[in-house]
Amino acid sequence: MLILSAISACGNDQDPIVVSVASSQTDVFETIAPAVEASVGGRPIDLNFGGSTTLINQVNTGAPVDIIIVADQIAADAVETTVDDQVVVADNHLVAIAAPDIMVDELADLDDELIVVACDPSVPCGRLTEVWFDQAQATVEIDSLEQNVRQVRARVESGEADVGFVYEADAQDLERAVVALTAPPEVMSQSIAVRLTDDDAVAEAFTQLVAAARSENGLTP
Repeated sequence: MLILSAISACGNDQDPIVVSVASSQTDVFETIAPAVEASVGGRPIDLNFGGSTTLINQVNTGAPVDIIIVADQIAADAVETTVDDQVVVADNHLVAIAAPDIMVDELADLDDELIVVACDPSVPCGRLTEVWFDQAQATVEIDSLEQNVRQVRARVESGEADVGFVYEADAQDLERAVVALTAPPEVMSQSIAVRLTDDDAVAEAFTQLVAAARSENGLTP
């Protein structure tokens, strides 16, 4: 959902700092935002979640966003901004999640009888899924392509699909699915924070959010 709060060019103290966040970092930014908000004098931080491609399209068509977090470098480079400030906030590793009664030991086990979902190749999680398939020299029939990892997870947990490819971070606290396969460590992308607004308060919030997100994601400060 697009945040409609107006952001003035001068960064009025009462204006919210709008942060668009790729779906894979939903839990992290919901956790860290309140403390960061307090550290920047209580200036509100509005979080807007969605797939990286959707968020980039919003920014590039004029949506009032101060900071964007996307799920790979290709996405970060597609963001139109005059502020040269990008920082890695997470390493993204892929896993395949499956319904508890589905036995999968390798990609080759994903036969035509299983309903398999993944992210569309135009979005970061889809690009990384294709890297995994290519490295394994595996041909996997995908039955449905989604726009973000949360949609993939939802399809599997709802029982609409047997297997789905998501980031490891999105496979936490699964209720109706299990992690069936884990991609090799080298099959990895990185989530990147990009600052869009040249404003002192936004710059401070950016610094605080990056540090908190890196810590929450297990990266060094």
